[in-house]
Amino acid sequence: MTEKSISYVQGNASLAHNNREFFTENIDRERTPDNITIIKQPLKEAYEHCFGQAVAEYNSRQTRNDRKISDYFQHVFRQGYTNSRIQGGNNQYSFYETLVQIGNKDDTAVGTADAETAKKILIRYAEEFQERNPNFYMFNAVIHLDEKTPHLHLDYIPIGHYNRGVPVQNGHAQALKEMGYGTGKDAVNVWRESEKRYIERLCLEHGISKAPPKENSWPHMNIAEFKETRDELNALKAEKEELSEELDNKNTEIAELQKTFDELSGTRSELKNIDEIEMKDTLIGGKVTMPKEAAKKLKHDAKIGITASKNLKSLTKEVRELREQNSSLLAENKEFKEKEEKRARISIKDVIREDRHQKELTRLQMALELLEYFIDYYGLREKYELFKQTMGKNVHRRKENSL
Repeated sequence: MTEKSISYVQGNASLAHNNREFFTENIDRERTPDNITIIKQPLKEAYEHCFGQAVAEYNSRQTRNDRKISDYFQHVFRQGYTNSRIQGGNNQYSFYETLVQIGNKDDTAVGTADAETAKKILIRYAEEFQERNPNFYMFNAVIHLDEKTPHLHLDYIPIGHYNRGVPVQNGHAQALKEMGYGTGKDAVNVWRESEKRYIERLCLEHGISKAPPKENSWPHMNIAEFKETRDELNALKAEKEELSEELDNKNTEIAELQKTFDELSGTRSELKNIDEIEMKDTLIGGKVTMPKEAAKKLKHDAKIGITASKNLKSLTKEVRELREQNSSLLAENKEFKEKEEKRARISIKDVIREDRHQKELTRLQMALELLEYFIDYYGLREKYELFKQTMGKNVHRRKENSL
């Protein structure tokens, strides 16, 4: 059994990227023809397939033309079809994407036998996706083999059924509910875990088990979230160190108290030997007599016994309280570990995205420098400065008028 990482995350949802309508630096164009297209349906055609009949049924019930819907996509998203995911007024997205990858460039590089196995698993996963998820209409699915490691981009439209308005609509929450994953914010997590388990089962059939997450591995988060999480994680680590130190101190204290407890228990055992002291009745008053040394020992042990009894009761209570504190600290430590695992989520793809943003900023700066050069080259600096002043005054007036 081979161990490999299994990545199952939300993709960036760019059909142009998935279908290679443009190329990035990490793509080997010579291997692009090797990519495997499971399905490639235009988004407009997919929407017509999913909602066309429902819209026609809705329109047939309308008595006013201004209430009829000419195009469902335009009605929901207030714009035409686009290859990038967009958000509608009810927070639904035009489509959703799942990105699946088995292994990495070090153990499943394209061209190796392991990559071929991963490819077979991804093909089967994509081909069976629709059957497992009847309310998620898969319209685009591509396995990329022109990058370092085989991976699947699977795009789908969620379909929900409603009693009001258009009977069939784009509704992710309703789709999950109809497929039996419940309601609320946890429904999508329940569905995602179910899909993860399925891809893991497919891997097991091919002799691949999921490798435990590496220390300092960060699945899916954007840069701002990463920086915030990094600070929180550092705070949690400091809290963990404090808790661990306090826990060690408490365990030491408990051990010392237990030792004292055992010593006092030994003293109690000695007091039980009082019956062995030889005592005799005297001739008067019903009193008893004993050897002098024995009497001293009895008096001494009696004092110890009274003190021991008091201390024992107090220490027993204290030990119990400390053990409760210990259990509480262990629970806090467990909670910390769960927090740490929960917060450990960032993807290298987001780092790449941030790098792209930086490159775009650099490009804009270069364009600005070129514009400045153009202005100076053609002697337009004076006119340009006058233009800026005029525009600045106009903006200032607009602000004053809006107050």
